Amino acid sequence: MRIIYIQQHFRYPTEKGGSRPYEQALRLAAAGHEVHVITTVSDAQQAGWHTKYVSGFKVHSYSLRYDQKMNYADRIAAFLKFALVSTTKARSLGGDLIYASSTPLTVAVPGMLASVFPNKPFIFEVRDLWPDLPIAFGALRNPIARKLARLLEISAYRRASHIVALSPDMKDRISELTGGSKPITVIPNAADTNRFRISHKDGKQWVADNLGLPLDRPLATYAGVFGEANRVDFFVDVAKHLKNMNSKVAILLIGDGKEKAGVIEAAYSSGCYNKNLFISDPISKEEIALVYGGSDVILSSLAPLKELGSSSPNKVFDAFAAGKPVAINYSGWLAKVLEQSGAGISTDFDPIQYAVALDRFMADKNSLIESSKASSHLGQVKFNRDHLVAMLLGVLSREYAATIKNDSNRSVKK
Repeated sequence: MRIIYIQQHFRYPTEKGGSRPYEQALRLAAAGHEVHVITTVSDAQQAGWHTKYVSGFKVHSYSLRYDQKMNYADRIAAFLKFALVSTTKARSLGGDLIYASSTPLTVAVPGMLASVFPNKPFIFEVRDLWPDLPIAFGALRNPIARKLARLLEISAYRRASHIVALSPDMKDRISELTGGSKPITVIPNAADTNRFRISHKDGKQWVADNLGLPLDRPLATYAGVFGEANRVDFFVDVAKHLKNMNSKVAILLIGDGKEKAGVIEAAYSSGCYNKNLFISDPISKEEIALVYGGSDVILSSLAPLKELGSSSPNKVFDAFAAGKPVAINYSGWLAKVLEQSGAGISTDFDPIQYAVALDRFMADKNSLIESSKASSHLGQVKFNRDHLVAMLLGVLSREYAATIKNDSNRSVKK
């Protein structure tokens, strides 16, 4: 198959950010398919399109500025610009099927338009529930904009021949909106065990040498976006309570985003900065693997909104890949996974409760060992990248075969 893969935020393992699109494209190409990724690049020297052949597939990148610190209006402008240029690019590449992955929701536009005349399968991957999330955050207030966004969402679901959802909760919401009329397959974020198996000793030494953290303290790490949805400021309050408890636990926060300056300011004010709370600039996925190797627990935080309970944060699956326990502050499907597997702990969005639970959990060596085993099992079996991409390939192959069969039947009737 010639697969056109539209993903606005494509990252290589040597870059900062999630690498799901890269890992999926890599394996689809290794299975013998021709893969063309359509994406953006922010730091290109020249405007327009840039194409390169990488690891068996082609990446077509359009020069377009985008980062997490941009205001909402500028983000929307970037989304619309990419939707326009990627439609033209996708149609020029032809292809046997279109695989478009949100967010943003606007990637559905090139997905839909590139899949008609001639007709071809459009598989729509839903990584976050838009516009539910921007509406819940109050970022999408205009009633007309809300209606247009909802119309785009429903249109994408209706046009899609198959929908891929990143969690069971997302699947339930999409089924509700479509009346159960569309096939939906749950393919969550995955664990890349081949990239994350770093010894604790080596990882600990790397963290000490490169980030300046003490070698003799248990380490809990958050690596991700400092945004409204993540509420990283939560960990400042957690660190404050840990300090008051005389806990030995050190917290490391890695990443960037528009909320980072506020988090640093709060850390200074709390008296925890560079005491039991350390903050680092973003690092590559390869370096994240080293940090996870030297960590004892991986942290994940989400704002206390029910709409976020369906999320599938990369950092949690990277923790499973590294065989590290996870501590989260939200409910939803992942909280159930941790509870059922024993791979970590979950609490309410309450920094005191979280601090007490985290300190107790990290002080119990037996619990950490057992949780690490459970996390490793999840990474190797339930959320193994190779297994999940095989599921995706099954979806793509079936949709392509169905289209070939339908075209053949139409030809016979003529």
